[in-house]
Amino acid sequence: MGILIRKLLPDTKIIVCTFFEDSYKIRTIVNAFEPLGFVNKSDMDFANYVSAINDVLDGKRHYSKTIVNVIMQKISNNIVLDDYDILILKELSNGAKMRDLLKLVHLSKSTIDKRIRILKKKFNIQSNSDRDLVLVAREKGII
Repeated sequence: MGILIRKLLPDTKIIVCTFFEDSYKIRTIVNAFEPLGFVNKSDMDFANYVSAINDVLDGKRHYSKTIVNVIMQKISNNIVLDDYDILILKELSNGAKMRDLLKLVHLSKSTIDKRIRILKKKFNIQSNSDRDLVLVAREKGII
């Protein structure tokens, strides 16, 4: 919806209110339409909502503590992943096997295998276990 609003009314000041703490979803929202306000409902009380609205109306960016922490955690990880990497990690975390990944990711088996090997190297994982990869990705707030 935010993308459509941004497209039709580009000067609209948007505030996103969510319970999401998933870094991929938060990053996707920020990258998709750059809301001026982005708050996690668990951080908010009435005064915080008023402050967020006033900041956004004044043209200031207002992100709540949880949103800032998730974004900063992503930056501090210093690991660059593309959408395919994140999709592979998310599907592995959901228990997908290679035959499932082939249908969901739309890459060849060798390409998926290579990406998984590179991900394990980026995360400094010595084992062959995809489970270890998923656990480290969760720990770092990537999925």
